[in-house]
Amino acid sequence: MDIRPSVEAAAKEILRIVVRDLHLKADAMINAQPVMQAFSNLPWKLTDLRPGLVYAQEKGWITHDGRLTAAGFAAAPVF
Repeated sequence: MDIRPSVEAAAKEILRIVVRDLHLKADAMINAQPVMQAFSNLPWKLTDLRPGLVYAQEKGWITHDGRLTAAGFAAAPVF
């Protein structure tokens, strides 16, 4: 049985990648390639990326043109 992480967890993983791994700040443009590479580690699959991005946009964490918002920076996990 394949249990997938939640869409919210995928969105928070995206935030973790852009803030902790890529060291982006609020209003920075997110480059998709390094996010895709980092995101494709277990338990994640690239098919989880788009739903996570949509959720992050709905929450106001990432803009529709691919910028990290202040709210997204604040919501990024710190672990």
